[in-house]
This record gives sequence, structure tokens and C-alpha cells, in this order.
Amino acid sequence: MIQSISFVILHLNSKAEDLQQCRQSIEVQKIPDFDVHVLSPASTQNLTSALNHKCASIKKDYIVLIDSNVILGSDWYMHLKNADFFDLIGTALRDKNGSRIVDWFRMRTFRNLLIPYPLNYQEWSPNACVSGALLTFRRTMWDKIRFTEKSDRWDWDFSILASQSGYRTGVLREAGALFNKKSSDVAELYSISRQQKRIENFDRKMSDADQAYERKKYASAIRKFNEIMKNYKSEVSLWPKMGWAYVHLKKFR
Repeated sequence: MIQSISFVILHLNSKAEDLQQCRQSIEVQKIPDFDVHVLSPASTQNLTSALNHKCASIKKDYIVLIDSNVILGSDWYMHLKNADFFDLIGTALRDKNGSRIVDWFRMRTFRNLLIPYPLNYQEWSPNACVSGALLTFRRTMWDKIRFTEKSDRWDWDFSILASQSGYRTGVLREAGALFNKKSSDVAELYSISRQQKRIENFDRKMSDADQAYERKKYASAIRKFNEIMKNYKSEVSLWPKMGWAYVHLKKFR
């Protein structure tokens, strides 16, 4: 059972009242043994160095990194306490409108960018990542795999390294929390809906074009590939099949 926890509140760009609400949501959890630390590095570039320095001083069994904009649900600890079979734990995050934001995901390369793509809560992947907005991990795990210094995606790196090192990662859907930020801020920084819809739209159109190609309906496949190219010009995966479709129609130039 998880009974000994140190909370490290990442207080970067939020207001003092947000920090207070975050802290209050921790204090009502009825955790047998806990303490709270507030980390306010001078800049985000110094964040991982400050995190490693802080973790080195912590003696509790588990560490929870929590953004000061996050407010834990009243029953968060109740759902977390029996999850000691995990070494790295994610929990469900929602915005004020009840929409899911980045919490449990894998990174997907799309148009030469790394984009967080959501996993269903019942899914697992060796490349699964837990958001640094609310990240719980075993203290002894940090001894072996520390946060990558000066990394903009330190939480992604930490999650994947944990899996690669044989540690057990998972997510608890019932242990929910609110990301208490303005909707516009959430959409810009943490929302997964835009990236998800864009990728799913691309996958659907590619599937239609691939099916036309496999059925040897090359003219139809070319039309579909051209339509995709209008919006996804840098997707090199389109080019080989489009080229072969032209070859089959003897239209290759």
C-alpha cells in the first residue's frame, strides 16, 4: 500500500491562489505520511536540474510531481493507495469543461513533429508516457533513472526510460484531478483533441486510399492520395504508393 508520499508542487506560471488550491486538495486526502514541497525554478530550463536536486533530498517512498494548476479529486488518494504494484503512475486529468487533457499517451511522429497521441486508459504500451502535470513514481526508481537534464520533454523521457528499464507503468482512471487553467491555455498547452482529430482524419483518408490501391482501382487511389497531399504535403509515406499507382496506369512521368 502507498502510505508515504512527498508532493513536489511545480509552481511555474500560476497565481498564488492556484498554488493554495492545489495545496489544499493535497491536505484533504487523508494520507498517513506525507509532506509538501514547492518548487519554483528561475526558468523552465532549470526545471529538471531543480527536480533532480529536490528528489535527492526526499525520503518518502513515493514522489508526486504536481503542477500548481492541478486540483486533486477528493478521492484521489483512495484510488491511488492500493496501486503499489506500479512504479510509475498516471492519473486522469480533465479541464473545467470535463474534457480529457494530456495524461496517458504515446508519442507519434507526424509531419516531422512529435505529437502526444492519447491511449485509452485500459491500453498499455512500452512507449506510454505520463504527463508531468501529475506524475507519481517510486522514490527508489528515481535513484536509477533520473530526469534528463535540460530536456523540454523530461516527463516523456522519464516515462519511456522507466519502461525500458523494466519498471512497471500504468494509469488510474478513477484517481482523477482537475487541471484548473483557462480553456484557451489548456487547448494550447495540454489539449490532445486537436492532434488526435488531425491524426485520425489522416489515418482514415490513408486507409481509404490504401484500400483503393489494393483493389487495383488506381485512378481512385490517385485521386484520394492527391486529396491527402493538399493538407499533408510533408507526409513522405504517400509518395511511393502514389508513384506506383501512376505506374500501373502508365501515367508515370
